[in-house]
Formats: sequence, structure tokens, C-alpha cells
Amino acid sequence: LGLRTSLDREGVLAIAVSVQSQASGECEVVRKRATALLRFMDTHCAALFKENFSLAAAGKMVGSGFKSLVSTLTTSSGSASVAPKQNGAAMDVETFKQKLLTVAWVPVLTEPPIPQLPWTEGRWPVACPMDVRPKEDLWVISFFAGIADCEVSSPELRKLFGWDKTADRALIAAQLVKLSEMEDVGDNADLQESLNASVFRIYSAFQSVVSTPEIDTIRAILDGHKWVWMGDDFAHPETVAFKCSLNARPMLSAVPGEMLAFGKFLRAMGVRESFAGRDYMRSLETLSQLHGTTALPSDQLELAVAMVQYVADDRTGCDGMSMFVPDEEAVLQPAANLVYNDAPWIMASTFTEEDLRFVHPRISIDVGEKVGLRSLRRLLLLRTSDAIDLGLQDAEAFGQTESLTGRLKHILEMYADGVGIFNELIQNADDARASEVSIIINRTSYASSSLLSPKMEAWQGPAIYFHNNAVFSPHDFKNLTRIGQGSKLDSLGKTGKFGLGFNAVYHFTDLPSFVSGEFLVYFDPHNRFLPGATPQHPGLRIKFTRNNILSQFPDQFKPYLLLGCNLQSEYKGTLFRFPLRGADSASQSDIKKQPYSMEDVDELVANFRRLGPDALLFLKNIRSIKVLEISDADAEPRTLYHVSAQADPPEDAQRFLSLPAFVEGKSNAPISKEQFFKQLQSTDPKALPRTDMTVDIVKAEDSGDIVTEKWAISSTIGAGKARQIAVHQATAHLRLVPWAGVAALLQTNIDSTQAIKGRAFCFLPLPTETGLPVHVNGYFELSSNRRDIWRGDDMAGEGRIRAEWNKALLEDVVAPTYARLLLRLSKQAKASEMEWYYSFWPGEVVAEPWTSLVRQVYSEASGLQVLYSAVGGGRWVRPADAMYVGEDWEHWEEGQ
Repeated sequence: LGLRTSLDREGVLAIAVSVQSQASGECEVVRKRATALLRFMDTHCAALFKENFSLAAAGKMVGSGFKSLVSTLTTSSGSASVAPKQNGAAMDVETFKQKLLTVAWVPVLTEPPIPQLPWTEGRWPVACPMDVRPKEDLWVISFFAGIADCEVSSPELRKLFGWDKTADRALIAAQLVKLSEMEDVGDNADLQESLNASVFRIYSAFQSVVSTPEIDTIRAILDGHKWVWMGDDFAHPETVAFKCSLNARPMLSAVPGEMLAFGKFLRAMGVRESFAGRDYMRSLETLSQLHGTTALPSDQLELAVAMVQYVADDRTGCDGMSMFVPDEEAVLQPAANLVYNDAPWIMASTFTEEDLRFVHPRISIDVGEKVGLRSLRRLLLLRTSDAIDLGLQDAEAFGQTESLTGRLKHILEMYADGVGIFNELIQNADDARASEVSIIINRTSYASSSLLSPKMEAWQGPAIYFHNNAVFSPHDFKNLTRIGQGSKLDSLGKTGKFGLGFNAVYHFTDLPSFVSGEFLVYFDPHNRFLPGATPQHPGLRIKFTRNNILSQFPDQFKPYLLLGCNLQSEYKGTLFRFPLRGADSASQSDIKKQPYSMEDVDELVANFRRLGPDALLFLKNIRSIKVLEISDADAEPRTLYHVSAQADPPEDAQRFLSLPAFVEGKSNAPISKEQFFKQLQSTDPKALPRTDMTVDIVKAEDSGDIVTEKWAISSTIGAGKARQIAVHQATAHLRLVPWAGVAALLQTNIDSTQAIKGRAFCFLPLPTETGLPVHVNGYFELSSNRRDIWRGDDMAGEGRIRAEWNKALLEDVVAPTYARLLLRLSKQAKASEMEWYYSFWPGEVVAEPWTSLVRQVYSEASGLQVLYSAVGGGRWVRPADAMYVGEDWEHWEEGQ
């Protein structure tokens, strides 16, 4: 029949043209021919694309696809004339490629494999290669390009088709618009899964050109469309921000965690870091239009209350906008029509105005005033001041302004009961620049006749007290009312966190209180014990210097008459009281159902006494901790335990204060976070503050036993990668400070051959043991319960940043400080004390990140004279200049 037994480029092209000419014929037949040709090309394109391709080489294809290809074509068409004659010059490779790209011969899908997929009708079964994308691009460009109906594995052929590069990003952007217009996405889990994978590819393609003019084209195409993928549907970029703690969809949403990897692209497209008050105001107005005069459902009420709080925190650009706030019946009303109750101790019968509509009780007084509500106290005082009995003249509603009992219960689940509670209180006292703290165990039960309310009787029994010699500032009062909102994040010198760590005291009690300056403050999260306690302000703050409260309620306030507090004149310190939760109170508590007994207190104090000396090593200000006991109401406190720290010589303590002064400024001239970062970035690394000092720790027990310890402590504000991370704009919110220290126990007056078990510190000891022979302190990023440092190599986003920070802090700040401490100890060690000296060097440790620290310590020490050599009568050398010669070193001569 004249059939060929070989196939050259002209033949292949002729077959492609033949396929194209029959494109309008029977779809299945055309697809079968095109598929056969594409498979043949996929197998043999490498040979066809060679310049020295010959007919003889082509003849070798007979056993590897040519016969099958010809069979398919002749069987389908009834003709064997598929190639031109072989006489004449062969077609060159480039001509062959160009012509192949202009012929419609590649098999493509004619129907969408998924019903919802963006698609155009009337597609032919074949298309030009330049108009076709591989199947993996199905979701990325299905509306604007043909999708190959056959797999192609040959790199040469994929390159020819342009499949080795990303498709036209403008078309991809248009495809994203089509995807965003799909309906019922939220109810189709399979569709969501497909979209999730495709959006990842699309965003990746866009993120790679963020810094090029191409992003402007993408932005123009996406403008006005809902293109931000939320995991189950698309959202408009105006309704999305990187930070949004509220579940306010579809009005406001946070960028999903899995999308944070594309932050560079999202920011370039206008997605904001956080929402502003005006966004929440618009959302409240939307809720008002949606619900009208009907009460909000419980979940929507929760949302509305939270949004009102955010508006109160940010009123920028809100002038002229309508503000809506839920009233006491959970109906959204214009803010100007509502009144907040800032006189909760006044009986309701005192006022009868029918025109007063009260705000919902979950809106606090502070928030109500900021969003434009009217003050009940001011209204009533102006109208009927003669008829109002305000009771305690200078008492006002005060307390933690969140929904408390559930939140506190959750905090206690994170914060284990134990010594860590005392550590939190000590840390807060250190942040307040106190120099002395005392823990008082008061076993006394007080009388209960003259109390603020009968229910207060449950809290007149034994209590734990915590005293320090610093006075609460107005800012401290505010911090203590904001449960877990990171209220110290703008204060770089403060390592504790009022509002989260402090609330661990609810392990002990349901009614904490404290005296400081002119105020006595109670917290009542249940709104159950204090008169007038309400959900918006579950507590009471009394300015006792202007009220004779002691004579009005002597039994109530007698428990506070300790350590110089008389509740008449200003108290130059702070005294916390945590009455223990008894069995009856525990059974009714919504915070914790377990009582706290005196046996529990004794165990807690015993554990604290074992760790007490270490607590003073790295604190900035506190130099004395006492544990006292009161067994009778009229007895003086008895000292059970006292630990103190003193620098040797004492003036070294002042030099140490150069570190906190560098970070937070002096007490009379504090600096802001921004000022600190600017100073940190501009200071030469050699000029950054560092101190080396010796500290004597003395621990006195009530038994008369006294333990003394001498510690060498080195501290540093460091540079390197740790400084780069700290000053970077993207991490400024984390409050990272490259401050670290190392402490080594030099000697003690008790016989002990056992080395210390090195611990990690964040100014106070953490439960984490490092395996090092020294203690390591640093501004570590900690787990939320402050029990361990944040670590992990498998994290993403902010978690990865925190882990990288801790690693950088260890390698760039701790390691040089450790090496400097070794150099310092080498100058103190005698030739006969080498075993003592080398005991401070790190050995084997069990796990990261401490292993990487050890490696870096040895690297830092290699250039310091920290290695003792007995050669030449003994001298200190740098490890980099030394050679290990084995056990027969005595036979070596100096200079060898």
C-alpha cells in the first residue's frame, strides 16, 4: 500500500495538519487521533528536536510507537497518505517547532470535568499548543484556555508548549474573578477543597511579581471583586484584615492562618493589618438594619458588644458616622439615645424617668463614655441631686471589664497551680520597681458582723497575702482590669503581664483584693458578693483616704491592717489579699470547683522555699523575699523564711541598672518602645550595655539555718541576628528585647558535690531544665502559660518568628555572654582549680535549642584565652591557638 516505515518532521507536521482539518468532525474520532499523535510526540520529541535527526534514526521508531500511530490514523481515516515524500531537504528544528505551535492538534477537554468549574461552551476537541494548558492548571485558567486531555511528561515538549512557565497572570486574575462568582461554595466541601488548592497556586503566582509592574494589572482586574479566599468562600478585601479577633463574618474577617504565607501579595493588594473603629461602626449599622427593633440573638449580641469595645479603642475617622449600641433588651439603638449606669450602688427606685433607656449591662462605663452614651450619674446629679444617697462619697465601680468567669476558668486551665503563681506576682512587683516582697500566710478567721454585704462572710477566713513596697500607678490600675489583653506590650521594661498572669490567683480565691496608695480594690467576677457589682464593672474601688470606711465596716477591713497599712493615710506599698476558697464557695464557683485548703498553702510555700534563692538571680529590682505567718488576728507576723541578694561590691548593682535603663529609660524619664528600638539599632554593638557582677544570696530559715551562695552573673544587651529581628517592623508588636544573662554558682556554705541543674529563666525560673551547668536568662518568647520557651522547626507565621527569635537570642546574646563569663572565671581560677573551672563549661545536653547554644558557646570561646595549658609553667591560651596532644603530653617539649 506504500505505507511508510519511518516518520520525519514533515510527516509529523502533516499528521498534525490532518488532525486540525478534521477538528469539526466527530469529536471522539478527532480526540483519539490527536491523543495518539500527542503520545507519540511525548515519547519521541527529544529525537525530533535534534538538529542531526535523520530518516535512519526515524526508522528506529517503528517498534516504539510509529506503527501504533499509523494504525490509529489509517483505521480512523481510511487513508495511509499521512506524510509527504522523502525527497528534498529535511525541515529544520526551529521551523518544525514554530509550525507545530500554529496547528490545532493537541487534544483538549470539551466539557468541564466538574460542573461548577468556570467554562466556555462550544469548544473543539483540539487546539493550538499555545492555547492549551496542562491538567494541573485546570482550576487556574479553565475559562480562558484549553485544558489538555492527555498527560505530557517530556520536558522538551512541555517547554515547547510553554508549560514550564506560569500562565498569563492577567488571565489567572480573571479566572480568580470567575472562581469568586461561583455559587453555593459554602455548602460544598469538595468544591472548597479544590478551591483551597487552586487559590494557593494562584496566590503563589501573584506573590512572585509583587515588586513588578505586572501587579498593577492584577490589581486592576481584581478591583471591586470578592477575591480573598477565606477557606470556605471568597470575601471582599475591604472586609478582611490580618488581625481580627472577632468572628464577624461576613462583615469583618481575619486572614485565615493558611493564607498568611501570602501576606506580601495580600498587603500589596490593599488588605489591611487590622480594622479601624469606623469598620466596626459600619458593621454595627449593618446589624441594626438587619435586625431592626428585634433583640439580637445571643451570638450576635456577643459580637455587637465586642465591636462596641473596638470602636471605643479607636475613634479615628469616626466623626459624623452613626454609632449603634445594644440596649438592655439587646436591641441596637443610636448611642445618643442610651444611658450607662455609673452609679450601681444606688437603688433603682431612686430614679423613675421614663425617658431613660439603659445600655446593655455588658457595655462598661469606660466604653460607654467613649462611644457617646450619656452618664446616669451625671444626669441624676444634675436633675435630682438632693434625693440621691451616694453612700461612700469616693467609691466608684471598678473591675475587670470582660465577661469574666468563663475566661478566668480558661486561664486557670493554662496556668497550672503552683509556684508559678508566686512568680507572676513577684514579676509584676519587679516591673513596678519594688525592691522587697513578702508572702504572708494568714491563718486567722475574722469577725463578720459589719461587712459590705452578708455574702462577704465567706471571705473572712484564712488568706494568702502578697506585699511589695511599690505603689500602683494609674496605668497599673488600668492594666489590671484588662484580662489577657497584653496590656504591657508597649512597655518593653516589663516582663510580666498584668491581666493574664495575675489572674492565676483565682486558683486561690473568687474575691481577690488589694490596697495601694489611696485605694482599696475588690474584684468580684461572679457579681455575687460585692454590693453593686455588675457585669460591666464587677468590682469596687474605694478611695479610703476620704472615707472613714474602717469605722463604718470594721470587720470588713480589719484583715488589711498589716505591714503599716491603716486604711486612713496613703499606703506606701501594695498589699494583695487572696482569701482562700472554702468548700461551700467552691461548690458554687463558676471559676474553679476545687477548694484551696491550708494544707495546699503549706505545700505551695514549701515548694517556693526550695526555689527561692534562684528567684533573685536575674530580677531587675527586687533584692529581698520574705515568707511570713500570722496565726492570730492580733499577733505580729512571724518570719518563716527570708532570702536576700546583694551585689559584691554593692556598687555593681548600680552598674547592672544600666541595662534596664537602656531598655525602658530612667524612672523619671521613661522612653517609648519606638525610642528604644531606634536607640538599639543605632548603637554600636561594642557600646551596648553589659555587666559582670558577683551576687551573694543569703537564705535564712525559721529553724536558724542559714545558707549562703556566691554567684557570678553576666548580663548583656546583644546584637547580631537577635537585634535585627527585634528592630524589624514586622516583629515590633512582639516586644522583643535582645537581653540575656548567665549565672554560675561559685561557692556555697553547704557541702555539695552535685552540680546545679541549669534552668531557663525569663527573669524568674521556668520549669524547663537545660542540662547546662549554669542558669540561662533571656527575654524569651514563652508559651502562653509561661512554663516553657517557644520553640519548634515545623511552625509557620508568627509561631516560626517566635521560635527563630529564641534561637537567635541564644546564639547571638546568650552564647557570647556565656563565653565572657568563662573568660571571667578563668581569671579567678588557680592551676589547682581546673576541675572546678571546667565544671562551668557546657557538656552534653538532651535537646534543642540548648544544643545549638552549646555549639555557639564553643565557637565564641575559641577566640578567648579560656583554655589552661600546663606547657611552660602554665598559661591561658585561646582554644584556636591550642593543640590537643593526648595523654603523653608530658613528653612533648614547648614549641613542638
